[in-house]
Amino acid sequence: MPTPCRSCAGPAWAAAVAATAATLLAGCSDRIEADIRQRFAEKYERPLCVKLGPSLPATVSVNPMNKETLAWLSALEGAGLVTARELPPDRRAFFRDRRFEFALTEAGQRQFQPERGFCYGRAEIVEVIDYTEPSQVSGVATVQAQARLRRHIDAAWARDPAVAGLVASGDEKVDMVLVKKAKGGWSPAY
Repeated sequence: MPTPCRSCAGPAWAAAVAATAATLLAGCSDRIEADIRQRFAEKYERPLCVKLGPSLPATVSVNPMNKETLAWLSALEGAGLVTARELPPDRRAFFRDRRFEFALTEAGQRQFQPERGFCYGRAEIVEVIDYTEPSQVSGVATVQAQARLRRHIDAAWARDPAVAGLVASGDEKVDMVLVKKAKGGWSPAY
């Protein structure tokens, strides 16, 4: 009968096994957190822009459907990026809403990007705040995660009081549910 290894049964051996397990779990945890951070970045990190239509100059009628667009155009007018002029009523239209034509000013031409509109900043994921240990939901490994999103306002015109009320800035907590994919990695559950 073989003799048991005396050095394998002592506290030093148990500590070594525990340290190895902790290192393996930390490595796994770091990979999960890196995947989670990447998924948040893919979803949320982007330029912050307001696109108000296909192009400027544009004609906009004063009606409830255009309320948000008119609020932005009015704020951009206050910031000196667009001009507005009232147009005569459209006699062919059933509803004779007031109409305005908005055109870019010289400053607006420098700020306007045809594919994006007016970009005023960027959003970035600052940190992954927390996430759950992977658990099985309907046979799929699932993680619930939360991150801190920060919106940076870079454009000076976006700090104008006329625009500042429409621009979201600062930090916000965002949540995401992720599932483990068969080929590895974590993806949003939607």
